[in-house]
Amino acid sequence: MDKHCTIGAVAAVAACIGMSIAGGVASAATFNVGGATLPQRLYEEEFATPPNDQHTWNYGEVGSRHGRAAFLLNDSTRLSLPLGGKVHFGTSETPMTATEYSSYTSVFGLGNLGASTGHGRLIQIPLAVTPVMIYAKSLSQAVTQSSFASLTKSQLCGVFSGAINRWSQLNPAFPNRPFKVIVRLEPSGPTSLLTRHLQAVCTSGETGGMTFNGNEQFRMNFPNGELPPNFVEVLKDQGVSDALNMGIPPDALPEAMTYLSPDPAYVPIGSAYALRLRNRNNSMDYDGWSTTAVMLGIGSALSAPSGPLVTDPTVAGYTSATNPGYPPNWVKEISDPVQGYPIVGTTNLILSQCYADARLPGQLTLTETALRMFVNDHYANTMRILSHAMVPLPSAYMDAIRQTFFTGVRWNGQLAMGGAYCASVVGR
Repeated sequence: MDKHCTIGAVAAVAACIGMSIAGGVASAATFNVGGATLPQRLYEEEFATPPNDQHTWNYGEVGSRHGRAAFLLNDSTRLSLPLGGKVHFGTSETPMTATEYSSYTSVFGLGNLGASTGHGRLIQIPLAVTPVMIYAKSLSQAVTQSSFASLTKSQLCGVFSGAINRWSQLNPAFPNRPFKVIVRLEPSGPTSLLTRHLQAVCTSGETGGMTFNGNEQFRMNFPNGELPPNFVEVLKDQGVSDALNMGIPPDALPEAMTYLSPDPAYVPIGSAYALRLRNRNNSMDYDGWSTTAVMLGIGSALSAPSGPLVTDPTVAGYTSATNPGYPPNWVKEISDPVQGYPIVGTTNLILSQCYADARLPGQLTLTETALRMFVNDHYANTMRILSHAMVPLPSAYMDAIRQTFFTGVRWNGQLAMGGAYCASVVGR
């Protein structure tokens, strides 16, 4: 049965954004979205919660790279959804590359900024801060969570390069027993956050000569894409968790290390445990479950661009690091934090500024109304984010995002979803 917002609920949103909503009451809609699996359980909870539960949300759990590509090409098949459906947003822990963005906004891209017939500008924003957890599992009574004081940078580099493949190489008191390393088969956000950190900190002496390149498909960090023999590939965060829970094919050897989303939905049962990591810059140990440790790692990088607004890519200053009109500036990367938990990043959303369903002058479309509600609901429910072991953005940064892209308070609404700019383009 279709569900509808009450008039009061829609009026409240309209007051917040300073615009009226087409028709006064938002009808139910269907959304094709997806990409990252790390925040998938959080999204699913949000989709099932008012005001979002009046709509249908088809989430394609295909990994960050495919989530970006699905949005940038408006190709629903990249989300493993039926051909021909509009892609409303993509999710990714890996920010858009400069090449991806320039292709989207070029004369050949869907977001051609020089034509009124295109989709128009896009919006890229972080939704939450996330660690990437490192797990170990062993049947040995010597290899336990308490026996690992922490994992150092050199040990992390050795494990994920294959240079270290026995417990005794991590600690002489551990048994001389081999372990598997479980990695993601598909391009993924957790892989990107991990390999970009390894790219920033590892030396060839620690990796046995190989060099991490930050690729979000793990095997493509190795020459010719060939993984070490003790590496096992699985699909998605759930696949990693299942491999730890049920043993690893083909021999079900219950000795392993891996990386994983922090969401409790993926926490493996049994003898697997998350490890503390040592930050190489201050030689302190940090727990990835600690919100304080996670924010120490990235918090200083999370600030809104506040320079002069330039929206025309042909004008000087468009790609300036302080231009709020350049979408890549809203997602920050820090691969080697000076303090805090060392493998951190943000899980991000890529949306269009304008959507092409029916619009009355000065009003939002149904899609824009629903997406504004979704993002506002997400930021407003910090306890829900924390319950999924992610960390809410600093309040000043959340306010800057809402005021720039959703309420239109900043920059005279020039970057706001459904704002006056949308009269000049077809939209998505």
